[in-house]
Amino acid sequence: MISRADQGLQPQRTALAWRRTALTFLVNAVLFLRAGLLSRDTWIASMGVVALLAGALTVIYGLRRESRFRHGSVDAIVVSPAVVVAVSIGALAICLTGLCLVMRSL
Repeated sequence: MISRADQGLQPQRTALAWRRTALTFLVNAVLFLRAGLLSRDTWIASMGVVALLAGALTVIYGLRRESRFRHGSVDAIVVSPAVVVAVSIGALAICLTGLCLVMRSL
């Protein structure tokens, strides 16, 4: 277990990384929703909703991790493999959908 006196800046960097990830999901959600509404394509709009949910879950998870760290339960902030897989699948789905949209517009 890491002592509270020797934590360095790692907790701040980790919190910023979770915020950047959440912001990426949320920005992509807005872009997907806008594109889906303008083109009246439900597939694109539904991917926007998925990205919005992924962003919201990322924000919630990041805030929980930050809160646990502030309260001293350092052992509780290890990322479970299920969270890594879920975030990776969400990011992959959003990337593939974006690629399909680009290829479709060519």
